[in-house]
Amino acid sequence: MACCLLAILPVMADELVYVIPLKPDPPFTVDGDLSDWQGVPNQFNLNDKEHVTWSGDQWKGPSDLSAKGWMAWRTGTLFVAVEVTDDVVAQKRCGKDMYLGDHVELYLDFNPNHEPGRASFGDGQWTFGISPGSLTTTGDPQTDIKPEVFCYRPVNHSIKGVQVAAKRTPTGYTLEAAIPFELLKVSAVDQNTEVNGELAISDCDSAEPKQEKMMTLSTRPWESSRLRLGPMVFGDAAGKGTLPPRGLAIRKEMTIKPSSQEQVAFDAPAIPPGKEAYLFLRARMHSAKVAGWGTGALALTLNGQAVDGARFTNRPLVSKTGGGMTTTVVTSTGEANVFFSPDFTAADTDSHYRLLDGSKACEFEFRVTDLLKSARNELALQNRSENDPQIDRTIRVGDLGLVIKNPPPPPKQRRPAPTGSIPNIVPADKFPRRYTIAEKNSTTLEIKVGDDHPSQGDPASEVFIVKSQFSSPDGQWNAGSCEFYEHHRRIEPRDEAILVFDTFKNVAQRDVPIIQRHTCALEKRLVRVWLGGACMESGQGVLEKPGNPSTYGVTSQAGIGLLPLNDAFQVHAVNSCADGTLGLADNSFVLKNGSTYTAEWCLVPTAKPGRGQNHPACHPSGVGKGDFWEFVNAARRVLDVNFTLPYQFAFLRPEPKVWMPDTDENIRSFIENKGIHVLCVSTDADTHASTHFIEKGDHAKYVRYFEIVKRVAPDVRPIIYWDCFLDTHAPNIERFKADRALKSDGTQLDYGGTYSFMKIFLPTPENGFGAEMARFVDTLFDKCGARGIYWDEIEHSACRYHYGKPWDEVSGDIDPQTFTLVNKKSSVTLLSQPFRLQQAKRILARGPLVGNSPPHTRSMARLKFQRFTETGLISNCADMLLYSPVALGDHLTERNEVDSYRVMLAALDYGCVYNWYDDHIMPTHKNLACYMFPITPMELHEGYILGKERIITKVSGLYGWNDASSHEAHVFNEKGEEVADFKTPLVRKDGKTFTELRLAEDWSAAILRRPER
Repeated sequence: MACCLLAILPVMADELVYVIPLKPDPPFTVDGDLSDWQGVPNQFNLNDKEHVTWSGDQWKGPSDLSAKGWMAWRTGTLFVAVEVTDDVVAQKRCGKDMYLGDHVELYLDFNPNHEPGRASFGDGQWTFGISPGSLTTTGDPQTDIKPEVFCYRPVNHSIKGVQVAAKRTPTGYTLEAAIPFELLKVSAVDQNTEVNGELAISDCDSAEPKQEKMMTLSTRPWESSRLRLGPMVFGDAAGKGTLPPRGLAIRKEMTIKPSSQEQVAFDAPAIPPGKEAYLFLRARMHSAKVAGWGTGALALTLNGQAVDGARFTNRPLVSKTGGGMTTTVVTSTGEANVFFSPDFTAADTDSHYRLLDGSKACEFEFRVTDLLKSARNELALQNRSENDPQIDRTIRVGDLGLVIKNPPPPPKQRRPAPTGSIPNIVPADKFPRRYTIAEKNSTTLEIKVGDDHPSQGDPASEVFIVKSQFSSPDGQWNAGSCEFYEHHRRIEPRDEAILVFDTFKNVAQRDVPIIQRHTCALEKRLVRVWLGGACMESGQGVLEKPGNPSTYGVTSQAGIGLLPLNDAFQVHAVNSCADGTLGLADNSFVLKNGSTYTAEWCLVPTAKPGRGQNHPACHPSGVGKGDFWEFVNAARRVLDVNFTLPYQFAFLRPEPKVWMPDTDENIRSFIENKGIHVLCVSTDADTHASTHFIEKGDHAKYVRYFEIVKRVAPDVRPIIYWDCFLDTHAPNIERFKADRALKSDGTQLDYGGTYSFMKIFLPTPENGFGAEMARFVDTLFDKCGARGIYWDEIEHSACRYHYGKPWDEVSGDIDPQTFTLVNKKSSVTLLSQPFRLQQAKRILARGPLVGNSPPHTRSMARLKFQRFTETGLISNCADMLLYSPVALGDHLTERNEVDSYRVMLAALDYGCVYNWYDDHIMPTHKNLACYMFPITPMELHEGYILGKERIITKVSGLYGWNDASSHEAHVFNEKGEEVADFKTPLVRKDGKTFTELRLAEDWSAAILRRPER
């Protein structure tokens, strides 16, 4: 990497610094032409395998993937430009799914010195995807995807003011972007302003959209971690800059005998204005295993002054341990407890001694800015332990140093509870038809939504024209029948939707590819659009989300949604919006020779919520947001997905003394404080090794685990992990050769990257791998003693399509310009569905079944069992809006119960309840999640979910069920702690009861419905 590198302090000697140069006049023109970047200093070059930090084994050389580029700044704006060499340019996705195609990722941390040891991204950290788009000019808006920027973190943040442009080159593409500092919430950037960052070039070469490899500025192996970002500094026009000091290494290691002290002298660097200096060290007393601590063993004196407890900053002075003890780890006068431990990290995973607040037991940090001298500083470290002939009480110290960083931000000022009027919030019980429909011709529908004569304050009517067209392999678009197929349409109006049935009969004596397009041109009338439940800030986008394949747009008067219904259409569905035109398409359908097929889809019209609406999310959250929830709830009723979700779910691995609490009392506490109904054990190393596990697995380990659960919590259902697509048993590659999932080049699909040893197969009721997977299920029940199954990757694994036999008889790649069939392919979801339906029914007959990801077909959705989505990105919750609205906890950021509560609140913004993920987290008290299940959703809204049995909310209001039932309320503060004496008056109006709930920001409540009195 050619860039300006600065020598910095020893504590960071292994890191290189990238200087972001200032761009003087003239400014850049963001047009994809990088000629105005020539001469800008500090160009970086990524052209060797050392910089392929993810899936390096997939890299074939610089022509496969390489890049040169720059970062630069001017007052108010950060600029990025890259010239990418890529022999296969492939980008078929946009928005948050752009990562599945060619793109650039930009990571920025403008608060690098705050909590420098925190790996998770939070305040001050940003993740952007920058896509060149498809770089095609076919004239088809679903093929010609435009360049764009998407903000992954913070979630749902605006990208207003961002500029982006791209151009195709003979060897790849160029990409250019400008991001306003105002968007980044950076008040001012000057020379020598510091930031941590990373730039990554991501590549996809396959027909199946997939992130295949990645090159980065850093050569360290890739991981999604804040700690991986490297130091950067804003420089001058010559590309020179000085990184402010971040630390000073004082002593790598030292020992302090009991009843003695060690002296250390050091010269401190000047502390820049606005920063603080912190003394950091690790300390322990050696022991073969974690065995408690020496109380008050360590005391520090700096320049003759005691370093007291008020200066201790990296964890609370008082902490609880996994064993239920409460200990003062540092006294007010500064004496610190030092753990007995074999190393500096073992105490953090010990089930009995680890600290429940998630902090590191052997790490100590003290703020010492005002104690430092500009000249020589003297630090004394005292071991206050007395000599003990039986126990070695020598303190081992590691990584003693000075850290210079920003002071912690001031506490967040939370919005107080409202004192004025609050809205009535009750589920709707009437759903009148608020539209009329006219068929203008065989493929054009006119829908009028709303009232031609509205009362005061209500919106007027809006007219939506929905047109359909179908391709044929002679390169033509058709409005109905043609020489290749006959087309017939049937319309079925319902109260909340218009069902459309398009039937095609093949008359061509051969397989016929058909692209189906349904569009609604709103142009300048379009106010806002959602694709797959995600709001498209730019008003543009193309998504493929079979779990939520919806297109929904609103005008100032009303809204219209488009949604596929039958299995093949749902699996193939493409949702789009381009230049004000909403779209729903199937770009992959093949009408088999001699067959007849019906594409079923629906239109969901929504009238603008008027004065009579009860829900506060209808207007205050922003233009169109209330309309969106009207659509979601109407679509849920059309799809008949408001079924009961019975289970609070949690993982707990069967590893006593490591993961699993080591006493019945601790296991019982773990279960009760998480409110668990089903407890899942992962098969860990045994997972995905089917034959080996069936024949030689340690089944007794799981039997013992389930016996413990049954003894401690007899009402809890112990279930076990299963994945039906993956196998790591090498002999099975040949044994089930005919059942492999194949790429377009004929090679077997795998999980990719470091998990390429996990091979993907296609289970069916007829093939050998399907029989193997059925045996696996029998083994989990009959030999391991499971009472239910958690089914991971239930719809497909790391690929959606298989290129080989057998054919699913409906799927193919179609040329977007000639409309001819390029090749046949098979949906993994459709091919495996008969097997998965069969196994799901078998499992449900024996016990609970919980799945990961929403169903991708109507056939699977009709089984109505609970599923969730993973929330490494909380926006994944949008995928669940049209099925079971459940969010699995975020294993990337949750470290304690306060973190978990934060994710519960974030999930509520999507109308979702919460299931537990990380089994390291052992709550010390009951929390909101304990009151979430069972729940039968009636309505979802931003910030709350209305269920038949209960209401879960973070929004103030008068809540009820339009009846006289009694209510039981549980209210939780900003830390997720229940506030027992919180007042929730029961208000009675016209024979109905309502709970009056006034919540401050980050407070929440569960209202349980009790029988009418």
